[in-house]
Amino acid sequence: MLSSRRRFLLGSGLTLVATQSTFAANFIVNGRVVSDPNISLQDPEFDKVGIQMTWQDDGGNLWVAPINPATGAIIPTSGQGTLIDTGLAPIADTKNGPEWDYSNGPTQIVYTKLINGTQVLGRALWTGSQWQAGLLAGGDDRSAPLASKYPQDGFINTSTIYHVGGVPTPRTPISFRDLDDATSEERVSDPTAIQGQWVQGQRTVICQILVNSVYQIATYNTLTGTLTQLTFDAGNKNNPYMWQAPEFNNELIFSALIDESSIAVYRLKRDKWSKIKTIAPGGTAKPYYNSPEPFIYGGKSYLSFTANQLSALNGKSPSDVWIAATDPANPLQRRVSDASAKTRSDPESLILTGGPVIYYVEITNTDLRILHRCTTGL
Repeated sequence: MLSSRRRFLLGSGLTLVATQSTFAANFIVNGRVVSDPNISLQDPEFDKVGIQMTWQDDGGNLWVAPINPATGAIIPTSGQGTLIDTGLAPIADTKNGPEWDYSNGPTQIVYTKLINGTQVLGRALWTGSQWQAGLLAGGDDRSAPLASKYPQDGFINTSTIYHVGGVPTPRTPISFRDLDDATSEERVSDPTAIQGQWVQGQRTVICQILVNSVYQIATYNTLTGTLTQLTFDAGNKNNPYMWQAPEFNNELIFSALIDESSIAVYRLKRDKWSKIKTIAPGGTAKPYYNSPEPFIYGGKSYLSFTANQLSALNGKSPSDVWIAATDPANPLQRRVSDASAKTRSDPESLILTGGPVIYYVEITNTDLRILHRCTTGL
């Protein structure tokens, strides 16, 4: 039953913002620790096809661990299932751990190695019976690769986005290439372009560019070299994702974080990208948002994200994990983590046999990373 509603006029769209109690009357938070609390399990990434997890430990070792598809349990709880490679560059330097790369053939993992002090692009390939690790040709002095996040996305999933030259920062320009063709390497034409992600089903990068001292969202078509600015409204935008939304007949929509204060969803209307929804959960004393990432379940799109007590610029702070529907006609917003005061980060979705769950990392006072799994009620 719907309770109180608050409406705000933001930009050109009418936005519905609702309290946690509005949509959670029948939802009971159900979360648990799923990793060994004595092992720091940082920046895990989840394979939505093979139902498994990859991550790198503090010693630079690359691991893959299977996940129980019914319970979501990590096997083993240390996360140290199969050792794939060694000598990975520290995440403190690369700012990102290993990533799944979906392809028409075997699933792959892309990551950054450290060889004689130089960051190099690495790739592990599943042969059908074992993992085969190696280096990408022409991958020297390159780091933090990001491949397609969309399973069965055969159009662009053999490509990757990464940084060239030295240690990447949030302001390092982005380049891209086909995994098996070093000569295909190009850089996004705008030198201010950062934080790129592949657009589902296209050879297009969605990223942020600096326009009149404000970060806006743009796309770069890697086939034509065309850069197109998509947003023109106020607020610095980052963490963009663009995907095919089943609730809109598989039209492309995209989300972006705005000034850490809200998450906006945009849809193409009359040849113009317009904000159709702003997500900013009411009823929380944690007004800063981070790490929005889409997932699809039951023919609908959702975002998982964190609500934080302090800005990310201030470092660690108490935070909660939320999900929200992206369709303006679907008002669901729900806190899925418990109410305890924890620093939570990196929420990631995975569809189990009983429905979607969200994994997140708890950062302890001693900087251990402990993995949690919580249900979504979807």
